[in-house]
Amino acid sequence: MHERFIKSLAGKLGVTPEKLENAMEETFKEEMEETLKEQLQQAVSEGEITQEKADRLLQHLKSGYHHSHDRRFKGNHRGVMPHHPDGPGFDVPTPAPPPVP
Repeated sequence: MHERFIKSLAGKLGVTPEKLENAMEETFKEEMEETLKEQLQQAVSEGEITQEKADRLLQHLKSGYHHSHDRRFKGNHRGVMPHHPDGPGFDVPTPAPPPVP
């Protein structure tokens, strides 16, 4: 289904499927980086992490540390953050879910 969709959409846009997929991947990476920058800046502003730590996390992403299926990434209260040598996520404990009655 995915391949057929990409071919169909690429044809309608007048580009090759490869060009469309490359543009989609590039746009996805740019949006992920921008989202992470915003989340990190908010965490710095709220005192959850230092600017130095935010810079290191962003550098890990830019250096190719991120992969969408990488097990080093997991969800937390802000979204997706990497596990890295400095510890998981923002190093802020995620609250336990409320007990089930």
